[in-house]
Amino acid sequence: MTANFPVRGPVRASGFAAMAAVVLFTVVGLWCVTTDQGPRGPYAADVVAAGQTVDTESVSNTIVWGGGDSLVPAEVTCVVTTRGGGTEAIDVATTPGPRPTAPILRTGSTDEPPATMVVLAEMSPLPGTDLTCSGGGLEAFALGELRLGPPWWVVGVGFFVLAGIAGVWALVTLNLTRGRRT
Repeated sequence: MTANFPVRGPVRASGFAAMAAVVLFTVVGLWCVTTDQGPRGPYAADVVAAGQTVDTESVSNTIVWGGGDSLVPAEVTCVVTTRGGGTEAIDVATTPGPRPTAPILRTGSTDEPPATMVVLAEMSPLPGTDLTCSGGGLEAFALGELRLGPPWWVVGVGFFVLAGIAGVWALVTLNLTRGRRT
């Protein structure tokens, strides 16, 4: 006993859907590969004047941002202070590679901190610590959260692989289900 299921229509439709997926995956992959890889800037509400103390417990993996008209990042001093009184300097001078910059994300604040800030350092804060930064022409600083996960270009390559798989599916299904020529 054999069942006669009409599968040609749904399989052919999946081939056309796969063709559309190829276009979609390719566009998204190109967007991911060409997107800026820099970190997101700090919010205007998080920006404080140089020399002030900031509690580091609010963020897990932290980027220290700094801004100022005459900022020299290598001359900035940032110090982590524990609530018990111990201090530890953060190495700002030897941040490898070019320092990323980002605009400050505004949320309707009337205060006008510097328009863009530069990465001074990355750190993993400890519970019960405060951060103070000053010197080197620093006018203001802020803490921001470091984005974790794969870089965007890796995600883009994943979409290209998906586009290839969808393309093979489209070719196979559309060739197998095409009408018979007489």
